[in-house]
Amino acid sequence: GVMRARIGFFTMAMVWFGLVPAAHASSSAVSAPAFPDSSQARWARWMEAFHVPGMAVVLVRDSGIVALATLGERDVAAHRPVTRETRFYIASCTKPFVATAIWSLAAEGRLGLDEPARRYLPELRLARPGATDSLTIRDLLAHRPGLSQHAIGLASAYTGQLTDEKFYRLLATVQPRGTSAYANLHYLILGRVLEALDGQRWPEVVGRRVTAPSGM
Repeated sequence: GVMRARIGFFTMAMVWFGLVPAAHASSSAVSAPAFPDSSQARWARWMEAFHVPGMAVVLVRDSGIVALATLGERDVAAHRPVTRETRFYIASCTKPFVATAIWSLAAEGRLGLDEPARRYLPELRLARPGATDSLTIRDLLAHRPGLSQHAIGLASAYTGQLTDEKFYRLLATVQPRGTSAYANLHYLILGRVLEALDGQRWPEVVGRRVTAPSGM
């Protein structure tokens, strides 16, 4: 329904930035009359240029869908088209939700954006002690430290088998690059900040503070 379509809209951007595997786009499209043909033709050209196999675009107002378009294929081998029921991997679309939840805690005075993250996560250690002490919540929100650890990212996104002990042990091997670099690890740390302050898993915190109040 609505959430699936919203996810589809954002997945287009995720594919462009290389965060979702993509194959060549199909020329087939399922049109939605409320969207002009010219718009759908432009999207189809983008899909071909960026090797996107399929996508969904939705316009939502209040509690309903105003317009919906599904284009291309969800299975290029079997030529199965994208439909309004197709589910897309949400990927990094969770980042703005996490950031909004963090800001809501800051607005309540429960968190300082310029405070060290270690204030909320005493177990947090990086490979360089000085970098640990200076790492702030705002730094993490803006991807400033350039933190990256592939084992943490893979375990968090795909296996779910990442204990706190293993998370912090691997985190202690991370050397900040000292320059801004987009990486999931910044927001994985922020997710644990949410958990430490609200006492629930970060998806539950985001649901209560962001998606439910906004009607999503």
